[in-house]
Order: sequence, then structure tokens, then C-alpha cells
Amino acid sequence: MSLALPLPESFLFDISIIIVIATIFAYFTRLLRQPLILGYILAGVFIGPLGLGIVTNSAEMVALSELGIAFLLFGAALEIDISKLKGVANVSVLAGLLQVGLTIVFGFLASMFLGLDIISATYVSVILAFSSTMVVVKLLTDNFAINSLHGRLMIGLLVVQDILAIVAISFLDNLGKPLSMALLYQIILNGLGLLALAVLINKLVLVSLLRRVAKSQELFFLTVVSTCFVFMGFSYSLGFSIAIGAFIAGISLSMFRYNVEISGEVRSLRNFFSTLFFVSLGMQLTTIGRAEVSMLLLFLFIAIFVKPLIISLVYLLLGYGGKLSLRIGLSLAQVSEFSFIIAAAGVSSGQLSPELFSVVTTVIIVSVLLTPYLFRYHSFIYDILWAFEQISNISVPLFFRRRIRRHTREHELLPRKSIVLIGCDKMGERILNELGDTKKLLVVDYNPDVIENLSRRNIYSIYGDAYSDAVIKRMNVETVKVFISTIPDSQITAALIKRIKKLNPKVAFLARANFTDDAIDLYKAGADMVIMPDIVAGQRMAEYIRLLHRNPQKIQEIKKRHLEYLRKEIKQHRRHFLDKLIFND
Repeated sequence: MSLALPLPESFLFDISIIIVIATIFAYFTRLLRQPLILGYILAGVFIGPLGLGIVTNSAEMVALSELGIAFLLFGAALEIDISKLKGVANVSVLAGLLQVGLTIVFGFLASMFLGLDIISATYVSVILAFSSTMVVVKLLTDNFAINSLHGRLMIGLLVVQDILAIVAISFLDNLGKPLSMALLYQIILNGLGLLALAVLINKLVLVSLLRRVAKSQELFFLTVVSTCFVFMGFSYSLGFSIAIGAFIAGISLSMFRYNVEISGEVRSLRNFFSTLFFVSLGMQLTTIGRAEVSMLLLFLFIAIFVKPLIISLVYLLLGYGGKLSLRIGLSLAQVSEFSFIIAAAGVSSGQLSPELFSVVTTVIIVSVLLTPYLFRYHSFIYDILWAFEQISNISVPLFFRRRIRRHTREHELLPRKSIVLIGCDKMGERILNELGDTKKLLVVDYNPDVIENLSRRNIYSIYGDAYSDAVIKRMNVETVKVFISTIPDSQITAALIKRIKKLNPKVAFLARANFTDDAIDLYKAGADMVIMPDIVAGQRMAEYIRLLHRNPQKIQEIKKRHLEYLRKEIKQHRRHFLDKLIFND
């Protein structure tokens, strides 16, 4: 009697195996304080062809994991402040065109050096040019950095890359044939049509539909998911990836006041499918021959060194400073999930050899495995490069620093301040408003838009990295009484605390943390108080519950003051946005 399961039953059995094994590996990677992505990919290797070979429906898993990419982009788009993403649109387009173009040229020349034919070299160069939206968005989401400056710059660049990847796929499908301008015009026309369709659906359908279904949680959830699938369908029918459609759907829904609830509803769905994606990625790993080892090493060198170097130089050229530029470059040092589509299409058309496909697959997996560590230790890598710069007396040319000089004079002697606020985005802005008296305050931020806004409000500020020697010198640390850091990266904050405390042991340092382990590390580094937003929110809610029993009228007074504060925040946000439009023009 055969024990083989029919396809539907075997497919469900494979999913159950993937989830159980992924959970076990994720548990051990968490115990070892390693990124969860590592556990998921290793789980895929364990159950894939190189391991036990338990799961055989790898093609179905890859197809299912594409939904993971779509839902992850959908969830990320819901959390993005669209007004801030608009602010980096021009930079993202320019950076994307430069980075993709330069990487393709370098990859093509390297491939020709290895003896590949022109068509294979073209495929490889295109494959190496794009970074993984899936991996980067997950890392940004896990680190609460979607709306940070580096997060918005990365998302903007990745969106441009994804659009260029669609163009590249269409181009490679017609490789070897005469180049048709009609094809390029068709892609542009389809893209504009998709955006126009999104605007119409947003204004004519979603506004009234969401208002009607908001009272029913189940119907609300189904409406949100259906909206995502509708946009995926439109995107696919116009020749684009379903991930592009999901991203546009998320952007559309993020404009409504239900965006926080929508994000919470789809989070579990997003995590489920993204887990399938990373496990299926590990399942793609296969053995390669000795003849392909040199090819593998060169392609890895391009992916994790040359491409980050190009990205860092591009953003340095655009005036975003050394540390931020390096952080963006290192975070994008991997090969995109679109590369599987491109490589598989090349093999099926006979233009790419199976051996080269195995090399490309290995490059994708290894680069994705390394990304969480490059993301986590970017500050350490920057310190090494900074130390080399000091030893070798090499400095960044003035041309690359023109944007810094436009905001503040590098050697300007600032008045002594008793409070230094590091980071003035969402939390920092609220601290600034609550303190009221800005005469005793100095703000440090590496976001040029924030510095421009503070300058218009006559608030003393420094553009740059708070950890750099030049910025620390200008802060007059010896005379400061209180440092407040809103930086979500605990490693950077811990290093900063040690440097500040060494210069001024009496200074009080207040920091923020998102996780308990990070808070403990900050206290060990010398922080006087660590604020965890979730814990503070829970404590405040418990206080309100007790107050509700003792004095219900007091709650109404607090509610009234809170509503007045929120209305003031909305008006201020609109005023700042209008100011930015006026000054940009």
C-alpha cells in the first residue's frame, strides 16, 4: 500500500513541517541572540535537498512565499508616513538610477573577465544589481526603523529598484531580439495606469467602504485583505510584480485613520508568509562544483562589497554624511528575491546554464544570511573605517560635505546649553514641545529636513552624527547637565553613553529602548534612566484605570486636555508640511 499523499494533503503536510522546524530553529537562534532570519534559512537548509530532503514541493513553497514578500511590503507601506516618503522621492530616484547603472556595468565587466558570454554576463550583472526588499523591510520593521531617515531612504531606493527590476525582466525576456521602444513605452503607460487606478479606487471606493465596515472586526479584516489582493491582481495583469501592487495598496490604506488597526490586523498574516519565504530560500541551496568556486567568490564580492560601496558613495555624494551613507550601503548588501525570477527565466529560456543558476542561488542565500550582521554591526564597521581615516589622514572631500556646510558652519562656536537632545523625529519632537523653553536646548540630528525645520524655528541645532568627534566637540559636553537620546539603536546609544560619561561623569543621560535586553545593556553602559515606550504606556494605562474608579470626572478632564494636545499636534504638523513645500519651492 502506497503511503504517498495526494498533492493537497502533501502540500499541507509540507507547510506544517516548515512551520514546526522553523519554530524550533527560531527558538535556538533567539537563545543565541542571533537574527531570526538566520534560523529560518537554516531550517530551510535542514529540510531541503542539502539536508533531510523532507519537503519536496519546493516550487509550491516558493510560489506561496511570494505572498510573504507582498504582505511584508503591504505591512511596511501601512506604517510609512507618506508625507516623509515624498521628501526622499527625488533622492531615491537619482540614487536608484546611479546605483543600478553602476552595479550593472561593474558586474558585466567582472562576468566578461571570468569568460562568460555576453548574454550570461548581462543576466548576472542585472541579478547582482538589485537588493532584497523582503529582507530589508523585515529588518527595519523588527528594529522599529521604518519611519527613520535611513529607513525611508532605503525604502525609497528599494521601490525604485523594484520598478527597474520589472523593466529589466521585460528587457531580458526580449534579449537577443531588436530593442523595441514600444515595449518601454508600454511599461511606462502600464505603470501610470496602475497609479491612476489606485487613486480612483482610493477616492471613490475605499473612503466609504472602510467607514461602513469599520464596526465589524471580521468584515474589516476581510475588506483589508481583499483590497490587497485586488491591487495585486491589477498589478499582475499590467505586467508588474504582485509585491508592487501590495505596496501601493498599503500606501493607499495608510492615508486613512484606520491605518494602525489595519497594520495590527495583517501583522500575523504577514509574519506567517514571510517565514515561509525565508525557509523556502534556504531550501534553494544546492551544491556547486569546484570550477564555479572562483565565480561564486567574485559575485559575492560584488554583492557584499562593491554594491554597498557604490550605494554609500552615491548617498555621500548627495550629502547624507559618512555614517548614514555607510549604514544604507551595508543594509542593502544582498541580492534581491527578484533575482530568483530573473535567473529561473534565464534557465527556462536556455540563456542561463544550470551551473550558473546554482552559483547565483548560493550568492543570494549567503548575502541574505550576512545582511542581519551588517545591519547590526554597521556602527562597529564605521568606527573601524573612521579609525583608518584618522591614522591615514584621509578625510572626506569638501565637495561631499557641501550639504552639512549649508545647514551649519562646521567650526561655529555654539552657546553652552544645559540640555542636549539627540534625535528629533517623532519622540524627539514631542520632548521638544513639552520642554517649552528652547533657549537652554541644543538638538543633534543627521536628518537635513529636521535641521531645516529647527533653523526656521530659531532652535540651536547641529547636523551630523552625535558619535563623531567633531559633533561631540561642538556640543560642549563638559557644561551639559542632561543628555536625552531618542535613538532606537541601543548599540549606538550605549557607545555614545560611554563617550559622554567619560568626558563628563556628572551628566545625566536619559535613553530609550524597545526591548528589555537593550534597556539592561544601556543601564550597564551608564544610562541614568531608560524609557521603554511599551512599559510606560502600560503603566500610564494602569494609572488611568485606578483613577477611573476613584474619580471618573478627572478622566474626562485628562481626555479634554489630550484632545486639545492632539489637535495642536495636527495643526503643527500641517504647518511644518506647508512650510517645507514653500521653502522647497
